Amino acid sequence: MGCLFGLQTFKLKRENGAFRAHHPSNMLSSALLKQFQTKGFAFKAIPRSSPVARNFSKGTLPLRKQASFPEKFAENVKATEQALAGKDSRDIYQKEYYHWSHLALTGLIPTAFILSPSALNLPIDYALAVAIPAHTYMGCTIIIDDYIHGSVNTIAKAVLIVLVILTAAGLLMLNAHGIGLTESAKQLWRKEDVSKRL
Repeated sequence: MGCLFGLQTFKLKRENGAFRAHHPSNMLSSALLKQFQTKGFAFKAIPRSSPVARNFSKGTLPLRKQASFPEKFAENVKATEQALAGKDSRDIYQKEYYHWSHLALTGLIPTAFILSPSALNLPIDYALAVAIPAHTYMGCTIIIDDYIHGSVNTIAKAVLIVLVILTAAGLLMLNAHGIGLTESAKQLWRKEDVSKRL
């Protein structure tokens, strides 16, 4: 991460849990310090004779972080790197399955509407009755993991599982004992026959 103030450039690097500003010169102007502090960082007062000041002349200066954004950003980058490196492969596989379920639904839904009403549509209705709740579960799990943390995460996932099971059971019953999922959806666009009601 780099910051440009005036004509001087700082490169912020995370080293051992702290951000350090790498700069070629051995002194900072007060105006530059004020500009840098407004970005959420503050310099500690360091005597020139200290080892830190000598290190600064070599190009490093420890910073005390005031804002939480850079630390959170660094944590997110580290988590992403770990996931991409395979250390947290569950998230990658979950998102990959979500992607494949998305592609499956992209093919199944138009096919179901084209084939309905026919005997060929029944297996597709059953496939949709399983694929739609599975796709919903995977997508909502990713959202829950991103935005809900702690013990509430477990509760939210348990509620999601119950809702997905009820949805799948309802869709399967609609296919087994009703007119089917696709025909039920098509009825939303059909005019109601008033003579059948009388």
